[in-house]
Amino acid sequence: MNREYVPYELALELQGLGFNEPCFGVYNTKNGNIRKGRVGEVGNAPLYQQVFRWFREKHGYNCFIPSTPDGKYYYFRENLNDRREDSEPELTDKFETYDEAELVCLKKLIKLVKQKS
Repeated sequence: MNREYVPYELALELQGLGFNEPCFGVYNTKNGNIRKGRVGEVGNAPLYQQVFRWFREKHGYNCFIPSTPDGKYYYFRENLNDRREDSEPELTDKFETYDEAELVCLKKLIKLVKQKS
C-alpha cells in the first residue's frame, strides 16, 4: 500500500508549493512510516492520484502515463491554462515501470511549478 503514497521528500516539497489537502495517511517523522490519518486531518502523505488531481485543478497541468507496444511507459503533460503551450506531448525517456514514469512525471511537475513561483 505504501507505493500509493508520494515519497516523504516530495510530500515536503509539495507542502512548500501549497499542497494542504486532507490525506488518508500522515508521515510519522520519527521513523518515516505512514500512519493512518484521521477524518479531516490535513496530512503530508498524499496519494499520487490526489497530487495529480491537485496539479490539474490548481495549476492546470494534466498528465498521462501510457504504455508503448514494447511494454515501456512514458509520460506527457499538457497545460490546461494555455492550449498553445505544451500542446504537443512532452517527449520523455521510456521507463521500465509505470511507477517509475509516475515518479519522474511528479518531479517534473514540482519543478515546473517552482519555476513559475
